[in-house]
Amino acid sequence: MVSHQWRRFAFFSKEVVKDDGGEKWCELQDVDVTCTASGRGKLLIGDSKGVLHFVSQDMKVDTKAIYLQRVSHVVQVLKAKQNIVVTVGEDEAERPILRVWNITPKPGDSTCLRYVDLTTLNKTTTSVHVTCIVVSDNMSNMALGLADGTVWLFYRHDITREQRHKVIHSDKAAITGLSFNKEGALFVATESAVHSYKRVSDNSPVSTFLSSEGCGLGLSLLTDHHSYHQFLIAPKNKFLFFTADDPGNNLPMDGTRSHIAWYRGCLVSVSFARRTMLKQDSICDLTIYDMSNKFIGRGVYPIISVFKD
Repeated sequence: MVSHQWRRFAFFSKEVVKDDGGEKWCELQDVDVTCTASGRGKLLIGDSKGVLHFVSQDMKVDTKAIYLQRVSHVVQVLKAKQNIVVTVGEDEAERPILRVWNITPKPGDSTCLRYVDLTTLNKTTTSVHVTCIVVSDNMSNMALGLADGTVWLFYRHDITREQRHKVIHSDKAAITGLSFNKEGALFVATESAVHSYKRVSDNSPVSTFLSSEGCGLGLSLLTDHHSYHQFLIAPKNKFLFFTADDPGNNLPMDGTRSHIAWYRGCLVSVSFARRTMLKQDSICDLTIYDMSNKFIGRGVYPIISVFKD
């Protein structure tokens, strides 16, 4: 299955978001965005000043200062009974803090349920650089990937309470992607490989080496039921699919991606096309692959992040 067998459409409907007065919506134009997430009808945007912005469907913005310095990661736990959000950020330089939040209807009144100073968990060094974070659907497990090739697993109880932790994976290459599937298996992507771990809470998890090809940050995800909840990575010129036990399909698609996302059976891919001559804004190819119908839709826009809800 190669890209020329897919039907291509070079169009998108584009609409400028406007405020209540009919003017161009610019409320976040001065925000230095550091991380994003989405779910429960809101966009979550972390910034370099430690503030988390909540954007509703009618484009109203609430904010909460959650760190003294930047917010580096934000994860919306979609299947929790409460509105649970996990963040990593810094109150002081080079000292990452993990916080678990219960987000209330008024985000400014949200409460912190759990606080973990991540530098205290590493016995060999106080330098901790988190690259990615994932939470299982039932909130019993949480994994953090680090730039030094380590994956920490937090397990037992749920993530809103104190948990045990252990190193479940150690590698020479930086961790670039983490996903839990429906059965609780953990997929680990690095810059140069893909692994899976089953029975992660056991003393001896079952490890499977899946691929000697890895991917960059933002280039891995877990598909939904339309593609059988497979783990997907996007190295150059292809998409690779995996189950917890075996490599799956290899889908050749030309291009080098900078970010991918998944929404209702469609794979959304962003790749840098060019930079404008007069501005520093990145002009990107936004491509949507309808995996069931084999359609490819494409447009070219300035893009910071891709949201889905």
